[in-house]
Amino acid sequence: MESGLILEYTLHPDGAHLVRALGETPCPALPDTLGGLPLVQIGDYAFSASQHKVLPKGEVHTAQIGTPPPAAQPLCGNFLQTVRLPQPLQVLGNAAFYNCRKLEQLSFGPQVRSVGSDLFTNCHQLTRFVMRSAPEAPTGLPPLLGALQTDLRLTFAPNGTVLAALRYPEYWEELEENAPAHIFNRGIHGQGYRYRQCFTRGVVDYTAYDRTFEVALAEEDPTMLAELAFDRLRWPVALTEEARGQYMAYLAEHAFLAAGQLIREEDDEGLRFLCSLAVFTAQDLNQARQLAQRLEKPRAAALLLAHQRAAFAPKKKSYSFD
Repeated sequence: MESGLILEYTLHPDGAHLVRALGETPCPALPDTLGGLPLVQIGDYAFSASQHKVLPKGEVHTAQIGTPPPAAQPLCGNFLQTVRLPQPLQVLGNAAFYNCRKLEQLSFGPQVRSVGSDLFTNCHQLTRFVMRSAPEAPTGLPPLLGALQTDLRLTFAPNGTVLAALRYPEYWEELEENAPAHIFNRGIHGQGYRYRQCFTRGVVDYTAYDRTFEVALAEEDPTMLAELAFDRLRWPVALTEEARGQYMAYLAEHAFLAAGQLIREEDDEGLRFLCSLAVFTAQDLNQARQLAQRLEKPRAAALLLAHQRAAFAPKKKSYSFD
């Protein structure tokens, strides 16, 4: 549990509702209960600098978590970087993270069932969701994913250990005019929308997700697709042989793109797994090693050099005099 938090909340028949949080850390972890009740709702504008736009419904209580922060400030807006939301959370209110421009990651329990409007407006750096549940379990992911249309990486990590990872590309909507009839139709561009529909009763439909890859090849960014293919191979939950084949074929042509993010994040374990797939060409492997050197990632550079020597070193000639 995060120390040094001051939480303001209201009590309701369904549980506690968070009004706002104060503290010193840009990475707060909210408790699962407040006032003896489960924390089930994040109120409107709770983490927005525009909190003054709404009035709490009910008497506001205050809870202190951990050591009193000597310089507490509202945890909102550009100050926030990551937030661990409560496990019992069910509702995210309107504009709860409005204008949180530096927010990068949110961690959820599986019970979210409702999200408000403008939830992630201007959250331009929000690219990671962590779901604290098993990858085959029902969750509240559909409304959450629908509230964020930009590129996103989702991991399932119920106990802090990643069990599955999925990528959701960006998509956007626009009104397209049928000029002769003066009718406007909604157009959806990008396969991110199709990927976000791959659920059955709140459970990820991995078969539908993997089948979308073939459609996405025509229009999605190759780097995003390479990272998507790698994540599915690294954590092959419900991965069929057919899907494995398509991802392997793509990585055989784009291994360098998959390696880039692993190098930047110093994910040595992931880089070793990529090498174990034997998808690198000599050229891609050399490019990856040079990238590691430019980014001053010595462990990655050494790992790639060792793989390069093992996979592509010239074989010594042997002679027989029989």
